[in-house]
Amino acid sequence: MLYLSNARMKGAFLARFLRRNDARVDVLGFATGDPGAAMLAARRAWQWRHAVLSEKGPLSLSRRLPGRPSWFESLRHAERINGDVECSVSAGRYTVTLMIGAPGAGKGTQSRYVCDALGIPHVASGDLLREHRRRGTALGKIARAYMDRGDLVPDDLVIEMVIDRLGQPDAANGALLDGFPRTLAQAQALDAELATRGGGVQGAIYLDVPPEVLVSRMTGRRVCNSCSGTFHVHLQPLPDDGACPDCGDYLVHRSDDRPSVVAHRVAIYLQETAPVLAHYDRRDLVRTIDGDQSVERVKASLLRALRCRERELVAS
Repeated sequence: MLYLSNARMKGAFLARFLRRNDARVDVLGFATGDPGAAMLAARRAWQWRHAVLSEKGPLSLSRRLPGRPSWFESLRHAERINGDVECSVSAGRYTVTLMIGAPGAGKGTQSRYVCDALGIPHVASGDLLREHRRRGTALGKIARAYMDRGDLVPDDLVIEMVIDRLGQPDAANGALLDGFPRTLAQAQALDAELATRGGGVQGAIYLDVPPEVLVSRMTGRRVCNSCSGTFHVHLQPLPDDGACPDCGDYLVHRSDDRPSVVAHRVAIYLQETAPVLAHYDRRDLVRTIDGDQSVERVKASLLRALRCRERELVAS
C-alpha cells in the first residue's frame, strides 16, 4: 500500500492519477493539505478507476466490477491518507496543540508546563472572549451583544478570534489551544480554517479525570479574575484574607462551582467532547494523560508524552 508523507506530494500524485484516468477534479485544495479535498480526490479517483464507465462518465457505483475494491474499502484507505495528512502537520504559524479536559481536570495548571516545554503561548477561548470584550474590539462588541442577551457566542466568531490570536508574533511556532473545540462541529470548523492557512492540529492532550473527582475539585476551586489564576482550598495553602497568591487581588468562588451545577456541567462536557476525542484519535493525535494524580506526576506524564510525540513527528 502506498503512503506519501508530504501533503503536497500526495496532492501531486493524485492529480497525475486523476489526469491519467480523465477525471476532471480540482485537487488544488488537497495539494495544500486540505483534508476535505483529500477525501474528495480519493473518492473521485476510486470512481473513475473502479466504476463501470460509459461515454458520459461513471455509472452506478453499486455495479462493482469483479475483483475491484468496494467504495467502503477505498474509503477506509482514503481515511488513512487523510489521517497521514493531519499527522504530518509540523510546528509553525496556525498550528495548534489542543488541551482537552473537563472543567476541573487541571488544564490551566498543566497548560503552563506545556507552553514552557514547547515555547508557545497559551490560548484559552474564554480568555479571548473576555479580552476582546475588555478592549472593545469589533469582534468583542459582536460577542458582547450575544452574551448580553444570554445567548451562546457563535462558533465562527470564536474561531475568528482564535485565528486572529494565532496571527500574533508570539504564535509563530504555534500555540496551545485550551477550551476549544468542545463539540465535533467546532472541531471540524477549526480544522477547515487552519487548513486554509497551511496549518492544522498537531496533537491533542486529554487530561482524563473521573467525574466524581472533577466534582470534588471544582467545588473547592477559587479563581482570580485579574490574573486568571486557579487555586483549590484543599490542595493549596491560601491567605486567610482571600487574596490571590499571585497578584494580590481577591479570589472568588464562582456560582457555577456549586456541587449540583458542577455535576451537570461535567456530564454535559463529557457527552459533547467524546466525539471530538474520537475525531482526533482516528488520526492518532490524542495522547491521554491520567489526570487523577498529583500536579507533579501529571506534569511528568505530560512531558513524556510531548517528547514521544516530537520523536514521532521527526520520524514521519
